[in-house]
Amino acid sequence: MTTNVQQWIPALAGQKIANYRLDSKPLGAGGFGVVFSATDDTDGSISAIKILVPGSSTENQSDFDNEGILLQKLAGSLNIVQLTGKSDMFDMPISTPGANGFQVPITMPVKFHVLEIANGGLDRYLAGRDLTWVEILSLWRDIVCGAHQMHLKRVAHRDLKSSNCLMFKKPKFREIVKLTDLGRSRDLNEPARHRPNAYVMGLGDLSYAPPEFIFLQGQDTERAHRDADLYGLGSILIEIVTGVSLTRQIFPDINSAINDAINNSRMGVGVVLSSLRPTVVSTILAMEEDVPRIIRQRIVNLLLTLCDPEPEKRRKVEGVTNKLQKNSLEAIIRQIDIAVRQLTVEERSMRKLAAKRGA
Repeated sequence: MTTNVQQWIPALAGQKIANYRLDSKPLGAGGFGVVFSATDDTDGSISAIKILVPGSSTENQSDFDNEGILLQKLAGSLNIVQLTGKSDMFDMPISTPGANGFQVPITMPVKFHVLEIANGGLDRYLAGRDLTWVEILSLWRDIVCGAHQMHLKRVAHRDLKSSNCLMFKKPKFREIVKLTDLGRSRDLNEPARHRPNAYVMGLGDLSYAPPEFIFLQGQDTERAHRDADLYGLGSILIEIVTGVSLTRQIFPDINSAINDAINNSRMGVGVVLSSLRPTVVSTILAMEEDVPRIIRQRIVNLLLTLCDPEPEKRRKVEGVTNKLQKNSLEAIIRQIDIAVRQLTVEERSMRKLAAKRGA
């Protein structure tokens, strides 16, 4: 959270925005936005209000506007956070020092999104929990489905990590996961919002970024964005299991890696991405013992494919046949479903065996 965000929280707390009254404490905050729980004065319903803090950079304003546009485009997607109101602007009253020390009341325009309210973030949900592998795979399936729903609309997330996933409790159903924070997402139906060199390196926290972004080899193409999301999905499963993203594990000093890449780029020298494969493979195999034996080979092979340092190799998920690889995510979902069935059958068999022994 930046200082700019921190200094605006007291001014925003308790504010009336349209027909919504903000809570006294935020639900969360990021680099340029803050989220409050808010009560609708008309019916008492609760929503989440995401606010772009005043003074945000032009780039951050563009990302905030982009998120509102994409949320409208993705309306109805089961595993994407939904707008429950609108993206709009309100005039926030503030006071500023005037002549002779008097406070002069003025208003400042502030942008906001009205969103469905979550139970909390996936990262917080995972803290201290000992999940079964059926639960782990169910959470991961929701995340993959969210990315799939975006890709079907030709939108790439570009910033996949557990902190950008929210937990929602649905009546008569288990909690489900929805993707959020779409400001950096890329609508592949529209022209690029940033200059070409902005897509060479990832945006946001690079400790979750795929290797091509660390080594300044990203591209603004449909395949490149899809491939980056595939890596993000694999890394999220590793993060759920180990608590640490794959990128953080393969780059112990990520800042040094980025600085080296920048210096090498200036000298016209690029890192061969395939040289990272032994490190990626050993990192994934190190968590092999955490995976139940009956699904171990399936999950490990899936991760080795999704997290391959060479982006084009990530598309070779079993069951993919079409030219643009648009079914990669459907193939992953199928693999997850098979793994869950295997675990369920094994668990049922173990219970039956235990019952016979106890008889």
